[in-house]
Order: sequence, then C-alpha cells, then structure tokens
Amino acid sequence: MHVIGHDRREFIAKSFCLAGATSLAGCGLRSAAAQAQSAPRPIRRSERYEDSFITERKPFKWPGNNTLAVWFAPNVEVWQYDSAFGVGITPNPTNYLPDVFNYAWREYGIRVGLWRIAEVFDAAGVKATVALNSQVCEVFPKAIEEMKKRSWEFMGHGATNSNTLDILAEEGVQYCGDWNNDDQPYPLKVKSGKMFSIPYCNEINDIPLYIRKGYTGEQYLRSVIDQFDALHADSSKQPRVMGVPLHPMISGQPLRIKYLERAIAHMKERQGVWFATGSEIIDAYQSSV
Repeated sequence: MHVIGHDRREFIAKSFCLAGATSLAGCGLRSAAAQAQSAPRPIRRSERYEDSFITERKPFKWPGNNTLAVWFAPNVEVWQYDSAFGVGITPNPTNYLPDVFNYAWREYGIRVGLWRIAEVFDAAGVKATVALNSQVCEVFPKAIEEMKKRSWEFMGHGATNSNTLDILAEEGVQYCGDWNNDDQPYPLKVKSGKMFSIPYCNEINDIPLYIRKGYTGEQYLRSVIDQFDALHADSSKQPRVMGVPLHPMISGQPLRIKYLERAIAHMKERQGVWFATGSEIIDAYQSSV
C-alpha cells in the first residue's frame, strides 16, 4: 500500500507538471498568435531610386531609330596568389593556399580567353565595355593598351570588386550595372553628380549559367537567345537594354567560344538592334527622356 500510495502521488505530481507545461505552451501559442496579428514591421526599401513601372513611361528610340540596345561586358580581373577569394572551377573547402588549380584557371582569362573573345568582337564589329579591376592597370598594362586599341570602354569593377555609388558619382562615374531591377536605364540618387543604373542582365551571366548551374554551351546559347528574343519583342512597345556579362576564363574557353559567336550572329540578324557601349547607352538615354 505504501508503494501504491507513493506511485499515486508521483502520478498526480507528474500530471500537474504536464498540465502546467501544456498551459505554458498554450500561453506561448497565444502570445505568438497575438504577435502575428499585430502590425508588421514597415518594409525597408532602397532610397536610391524612384518607383516607376515600365508600362507608365513615355516611349523613346535609341539612335538610328533602334529599339533594343545591346552591350557586352567582359569582366577583366586580377587575383591575389595567396588568397582563396574568387570564383573557382574546383572546390577548395578548406581554403588551402596557394590554390594553384583555381588561380591558374582564372589566369587563363587574361592570358588567352580575353583575346579569343576580342577576336569574336572584332569579327562582329562590336565594342566591349570592360568591367575592370583597377589593379589590372598596374599588373597587366599591356592588356590595357590592347583594349584601348580596340576603342573598348572601361567601367569600374573596383580594386577588389567593391564600390560605393556616392564615391563613384563624385569621381565622375555616371553609370553602374549593380541594380538589376529594370530593362531600361534610370537615374540613381547620389549626394552629388549623376549616376544611372544600366541593365546588366545577371540572368545570363556566364558564371551562374556555366559554373553554378552546369549549363552546356547549347543551354547557355538558348538562354542568351531567349533573353534577346523576348527583349527584342518587348522593345516594339518600350525601348530595352540587354547586357551580356562575360568572364574570359569561362566564355573564352575553346569549348564555349562558338556559342558566343552564334549568339552575336543571331542578334545581328534582327532589325532595330543597336550595339553600343555602356556610356553610349547612358548618353542616349539622357538625351531622349
């Protein structure tokens, strides 16, 4: 009997504990529900630009009565040998240094891939707008001279791939491709000077397509052509811009270069297409709106 009574008291005590826990859980649920019903925190948005729907804007035309502006942006960069920073072709989960395999793969771009891309641009009669790391000027001055000979344009890609809009505007830079939220250029708010966003079209960037998603050349080509065809059709209602971001160590590889050639050939078959540099597009935009 003593044992039974003890067990009974223990059972009752546990029951009260469980009841208390259930009650606390119930309070917690009611508290969470009350919080869910309270006013949500205001949405924080960027204050760099005005809201504008493309359907509300006044149509205009690019030079030559064209409706779609296309610009090519090869990224010309330099990396530290004793750093694991940078896109890679093979995993380096421990950040082992020196990461010779990935470092050498990236260096292929400036040694070979860029010039293979340059030959394609030369044959097609288009000029590039180079997204340039400033330190390339110090490390590869001959490459800078070769790009200048082709009248390529240079846009800032930072010393270490970083930038600030206000500083860039103060220094006279007038456009950037970071704000991928439109098919047209638009003004950005800066403390002084002028700054415009230009569509960079990161959806067809060769890094995410080839490296991160593992696309084949045919899949990359299909993506670029689909992007172009849709923008070309849209441009009959409102002018559009298509950027083509490239990386020489990726698109400049022998197995991929023909897909860039075929993409450009497809674009050149269409009417109303203007191949331009970034600054030409921004200048034309400012004179048209």
